[in-house]
Amino acid sequence: MLAFGSTSVLLEGDAEEPIERAMLNEPGLQSSLLKVGHHGSVTSTRPEFLARVAPRWAVISCGLHNHYGHPREEVLAALEAAHVRTYSTDTSGAVCFNLDGKTVNTEPFCK
Repeated sequence: MLAFGSTSVLLEGDAEEPIERAMLNEPGLQSSLLKVGHHGSVTSTRPEFLARVAPRWAVISCGLHNHYGHPREEVLAALEAAHVRTYSTDTSGAVCFNLDGKTVNTEPFCK
């Protein structure tokens, strides 16, 4: 996790449910931005974890038409139900996030 002022980002990497479950024991998981774990597979971003992190923004890193089917519709639906504005690199390409300590802003395609 990286924090700057009242903004923060949680970078899950390839974390799946066992790691997320362990992270639930840590204080201060709430983040402005979540880099969704394991490319948006159903083995990550479990409901309890998403509720604790409570991000306003999320980014999923995965390739277009990958043979794993990432990101999974279940994960996208959970993020949408939680009102998390989500970008996925398979459809959005690169996205830059600017955290200025007070707000989070995006710049699609990192122009």
